[in-house]
Amino acid sequence: CDVTPGNVVTNGGFEPGTEAWNYGWKFYTNGAGSFVSDTDHYECQYAAHVTIVTAGSNVQVYQPWMTLQPQTDYRLRMAAKSSSGRDVMLFVHEHDDDYTNYGLNGVQLDLTPDWQVFTVEFTTVGFNQPVGDARLRIWLAQNDAAGESYWFDDVVMTEINGVTAATLPDDAAAIDNAAFAQRQPKTQRSGYFIDDADEDRLLGGPLPDDGPDPTSFCDTAHAEPHQLWPANGKFVPVTIGADASHEGVTVTIDRIFQDEPVGNAADGQGVGTTFARLRAERDGGGDGRVYHIDFTAVNGNRTLCTGTVIVGVPHDQAIPAGDGGPRYDSTIPSDVKGAGYGDVPSHPVYLPVIR
Repeated sequence: CDVTPGNVVTNGGFEPGTEAWNYGWKFYTNGAGSFVSDTDHYECQYAAHVTIVTAGSNVQVYQPWMTLQPQTDYRLRMAAKSSSGRDVMLFVHEHDDDYTNYGLNGVQLDLTPDWQVFTVEFTTVGFNQPVGDARLRIWLAQNDAAGESYWFDDVVMTEINGVTAATLPDDAAAIDNAAFAQRQPKTQRSGYFIDDADEDRLLGGPLPDDGPDPTSFCDTAHAEPHQLWPANGKFVPVTIGADASHEGVTVTIDRIFQDEPVGNAADGQGVGTTFARLRAERDGGGDGRVYHIDFTAVNGNRTLCTGTVIVGVPHDQAIPAGDGGPRYDSTIPSDVKGAGYGDVPSHPVYLPVIR
């Protein structure tokens, strides 16, 4: 299955793999229900399936700790359906504290028993600096009922003005402040790429073959900043740059690992986005901490290369941090099984019913 560059949603396809199938997603109800992976999918092999056992007043599927840019236009696309046509609503807001609205505040999706693709555009509000505490919330409570089922798949959120943002076809119909479009499968043939999510590629335009040497971006890539200080436990935004010849290149963070064990809270955020947020912290009795950030560089619809940059948190300013290698997943707290490198959790088929 294709990965959309610049998607700020983690595991928007709910696919099994090296991560747990529901990695990044949570389900909550104050009634009773289940949240499972299902082969009744819109794209690829799996989708999320929610079944309501007892209706509740707080029922939601959500993804916390997403990274968003201030005053930025985003496009959120997802496929959805429900067993009897009960609707859901979409929100994007602060994950905790006062739940500040971040720009998407209750857009209703008119679901049917058949798969549909909904696209909503919004502009972020409520903050002036990049944040890593956004929550995407799919709200079921206003229409849920015992026995109702909901399916969700192919959740993608990208910046509209970035090179990774998809463009809607001209015939996409508007509903309220959302746009609706039926999405067809992608096809690749003879050096041409056809993608209904991009107007320029609907006609099968040739893949671009200009720009600098594809691999040279990763050869010159570096983290900015490459060292975090003071070690005060706060999150610091870290971008990936290269030499000036690589204009128009977008970087997507693929994975963040570190050489020290992760505590009870994650030390890294931003997987699937254009920059990382790293905790400026290290063990007091060690030789400093080193983060390893794996990334993919894309120019338009062409993948240039993949690479890794490192960021250090020294024990003190006199000596650089010692690098013990990428041993622990920075995005998974230590109380989650499988946080070590190459030992991530296997996907569960059923999650416990929440009562």
